[in-house]
Amino acid sequence: MRLKILLTFRLACLTIACCAATITAWAQPSEPKFTSLTSTDGLSSNTVTAILKDRYGFMWFGTDDGLNRFDGTDVMVYRHDKKDSTSLRSSDISWFASRPQRQDLGGDD
Repeated sequence: MRLKILLTFRLACLTIACCAATITAWAQPSEPKFTSLTSTDGLSSNTVTAILKDRYGFMWFGTDDGLNRFDGTDVMVYRHDKKDSTSLRSSDISWFASRPQRQDLGGDD
């Protein structure tokens, strides 16, 4: 009888230890992953003045030389073009504002 109680106690302790180890492993935050982007990677300038992540997962970077959209692989650059009336008013993007249905951006001009 005493052996049965001892084995039950050991089994209970082992179960609690395994559960505690599992919970502790789940609670540990994963290491953050950082990616740096520079003009070598396609960014229009290394001077980034504004950053926004939109609801589609795109990262937007405002720089002193245009608006940059990063999709996780490639950078698309949008700049002011004097010949195109639908282009950005300025290539100097210094701020973003995000609202549920719209994103606004601006510069010093």
